[in-house]
Amino acid sequence: MQDYIDFENFKVSDVILLDYNGVVFVYYPYEIMPYVYGIIELRLPLEVVEKFGDFSDSVLGYLFK
Repeated sequence: MQDYIDFENFKVSDVILLDYNGVVFVYYPYEIMPYVYGIIELRLPLEVVEKFGDFSDSVLGYLFK
């Protein structure tokens, strides 16, 4: 089996929003999927985002308390 996503070349969205439950990455048509899928929203819960690094000294540190 092959992975569908090449994580080394995956494009991180330019539009990143903070939601009550986590971080939302917004992708416009043709950025990562065909136009027929419309706007794609990739939502990551705060519990998942917290595992990516130490945010205690960051502006976002208050989200993880």
